[in-house]
Amino acid sequence: MLMLPEILVIVTAMSVLVVDLFLPERLRRAVSWLSLAGLAAAAAALFATPMNGAMLGGQFSMDAVAWWFKLFFVFSGLFTVALSMDLLHGLTAHRMRGVGSPGEYYTVLLFTICGMMYLVSARDMVLLYVSLELATIPLFALAAWRREDVRSGEAGLKYVIIGALASAFILYGLGLLYGLTGQIG
Repeated sequence: MLMLPEILVIVTAMSVLVVDLFLPERLRRAVSWLSLAGLAAAAAALFATPMNGAMLGGQFSMDAVAWWFKLFFVFSGLFTVALSMDLLHGLTAHRMRGVGSPGEYYTVLLFTICGMMYLVSARDMVLLYVSLELATIPLFALAAWRREDVRSGEAGLKYVIIGALASAFILYGLGLLYGLTGQIG
């Protein structure tokens, strides 16, 4: 029950990707509504989730701070999807070259939201690192989403290089902490 909001966001992201693959161009607005519905379901599940609890041997826990941050991430996602609906469908309606489909955009956005939701509940170095990567790697694709724009490609490449360097430093630091303490929690 504690992971239900995150599971709903992941299922929504996968559903949006599959639905976008098979929908004709004129019905692509449905992926926006599917994303909104999935995030609304995650928000409802979050209100049904108990504020205190742990699972996976204490690696994943829910407290009041994590609950509020998850609520903030879900509502920020709802706001972002609602604001980007007209822009994305306007770009694809005019057949702007080099822009990904709305389903790709919403999938990347939903995976980032899920990574941030896992990040605030992580109580273990391994889950912390995996959730941090789940939150940031989709943003690499989002930074370079406009394929024909040179600045977008440059931003994506710079983000990948800096992200890889930061990830290496984080892994090195976590390895040192594990070496000193002998614990990953």
